[in-house]
Amino acid sequence: MDICMAKLEIKEFFEGKKTYVTTVAILCYALGGWVAGFIEPSIAIGLILGALGLGSVRSAVSKIVADNFQTPKTPAPGYP
Repeated sequence: MDICMAKLEIKEFFEGKKTYVTTVAILCYALGGWVAGFIEPSIAIGLILGALGLGSVRSAVSKIVADNFQTPKTPAPGYP
């Protein structure tokens, strides 16, 4: 497999999922650090809430874009 094709496939796979992957990575870091004792509980809770907020903002933006920028199936009256 050509390297360019592999890069394209990876890019297509992560299309629209990068924010969610980042959110999961932050959650794993915060929970793992908290359990292992490397991160104080207050910092871990802040990271967890921030990650959940990041995921919810991404979801809301996707919904707004999908609702507002859909192409109409039939033209509006008065347009050819």
